[in-house]
Amino acid sequence: MFQATLESINHVHLSELKVELLVVDNGQSCPVDEITNSFSKRARFKVIYLREPRKGKSRAFNHAFRLSRGRVLASTDDDVRFDADWLIKLVAPVLTGKYTAVSGWVEMARHLRREWLTPKDYNFFACSHAAQQPHFPGLVGANMAMAREAMERISGFDEELGPGALGFGEETLFQYQLEDMGLSVGPAYDAVLEHHFDPARLEFSAMLSAAHTYGRVNGYMAYHWHGDRCFAPRFRCTWKQYKMRCRLEGKNSVISQGIDHLALRLSQGCGRMDQYFAESRRPRRYKPAQWSRWT
Repeated sequence: MFQATLESINHVHLSELKVELLVVDNGQSCPVDEITNSFSKRARFKVIYLREPRKGKSRAFNHAFRLSRGRVLASTDDDVRFDADWLIKLVAPVLTGKYTAVSGWVEMARHLRREWLTPKDYNFFACSHAAQQPHFPGLVGANMAMAREAMERISGFDEELGPGALGFGEETLFQYQLEDMGLSVGPAYDAVLEHHFDPARLEFSAMLSAAHTYGRVNGYMAYHWHGDRCFAPRFRCTWKQYKMRCRLEGKNSVISQGIDHLALRLSQGCGRMDQYFAESRRPRRYKPAQWSRWT
């Protein structure tokens, strides 16, 4: 998968862009160093191999961005395929000053699409959906670019969020911080790449787990960024868990041609209340409690 991603990015058009590719090894199962070193010998741009031993995508991002030298910093994942003009179209709105940070379009690979997936379900796979336009859903790390100013004004991604930590949300919080500083964030929908994720993520059990993870991220955001005050989070989590057990009783753990969206909402709600309760035992990291906000 990683090898195919490198081969794909080696065929994108660069025009007059001066590009260097930083590959961060964050403990992947494949031999990243060997694959990267072999690829660097035939790459059309400079390739730099980095290792971040501390687990977490946010830590890997922060490590790479600290060592990068470009005016514009772009990020992607190891399981994607790129359109030929992807990079040129992704960085253009940042180079012209239209936006401080942008996200492009993430297409789900055709062989992974299912008829039962709703537009909201695409979020579980970091994929875009036509129903989102013209609304901008937010930054997505798999297809994102930003001006160096963004990283200089914010001390990197929150390392408690993202894969390897809570699971998601590092780019969402980063966007909140940019907008809070008055910096502009927007779409670059003509910068298209295709997401080739593991098909196992389409199984019902995996989507339930992803929903719970999204809920945990929401709970973290609610407490630390939004300043929400939540009434009886522990009790509400227990009640949602009971409702979910009742809902799932007798169901198969894997559904190949359909999904129980009520179960997903309940799982997400459980994660949100559970994480909020855990976070409420320590000081808020970003903003104080907002007395007008109740969850």
